[in-house]
Amino acid sequence: MKPSIALIGMPRSGTTWVAKAIDSHPDVLYLHEPDTVKKIASPIVINKRDEVQYKESIASFMAGLANERHSRCIGKLPLFDKNYRNVLQNKLQKLAVYGQKATEKAGLKLFEKKMPVFGELNRSTLFWKSIESMGRATSLAANCPDSKFVILLRHPCAIYASVKRGLAKNKYSSSTPIYENWGLFEELIKGEFAQKNNITIEKLKAMSIAQRMAWRWLMFIEDTEQQTKNLANCLVIKYEDICANPTEYYEKICSFYGLSFDEQIKEYISETTSHSNDDFYAINKDPLVASQKWKDELSREEIADITAVIENTASGKNYLNEYQGSAR
Repeated sequence: MKPSIALIGMPRSGTTWVAKAIDSHPDVLYLHEPDTVKKIASPIVINKRDEVQYKESIASFMAGLANERHSRCIGKLPLFDKNYRNVLQNKLQKLAVYGQKATEKAGLKLFEKKMPVFGELNRSTLFWKSIESMGRATSLAANCPDSKFVILLRHPCAIYASVKRGLAKNKYSSSTPIYENWGLFEELIKGEFAQKNNITIEKLKAMSIAQRMAWRWLMFIEDTEQQTKNLANCLVIKYEDICANPTEYYEKICSFYGLSFDEQIKEYISETTSHSNDDFYAINKDPLVASQKWKDELSREEIADITAVIENTASGKNYLNEYQGSAR
């Protein structure tokens, strides 16, 4: 199997839509969020000075990807035909995945950790997606120079608005709101960016929710963006740019990964952008509407709070021109 390719972003940053576009390529074997199933033995933010310390943990995780068979990783819909499978194997793969999902609804576990994967896998390109490892992205890329990583960014207001939407619809399994996940914040303040800005739990608790979510965004994004944009095996891309011109940016991503801009990807782009589904986890959405929806969902006060936090940072300045628009 060839060196792996990866997509890393924050939760609610559009990673699933982008990942399934790459998965639609007939040469790709896709693993959906494997670092959620098998945790990387490292802090959630690896400071650059500590990269060597976690080299073995990263190597162990990367080495195990080819053998990952958890149904959460293998069975993400929709499914696509693959060149490394014959007609029968493509049908068997779909049967296994749909069978697993049917038994899950019945409260059973048909495969779970042993999902069969059919085909000549040595002919495939292993591709994985993460919403857990934005704070590890620099270390992953530095320690795995043969792998390629796309770092997906999204406007902090859009992420906050999406989180609010999910909470209103009870879409999260945890009863603790993301903005009150103090265990996560305890990890984030150990990062170099947080330490340079003297961020403490006490300061975070004293902030408005919008301010706190803006700092959460920065503690994940700021150092990662600045450090990875100069690495040859990393490509930093904004979700909003993909939404504005899907064909151009998906072609750019495929070229970076060393993949052809296959017809199945073109079909996926057409199908997922030609009509909208308002379900929280849907991938069929008008991309321009989806990317700018936050402007009608957040109050002026919330937008102002986020702007004040990020406006003097490198990552924040990249997004300031996106603050124009209506707000309640």
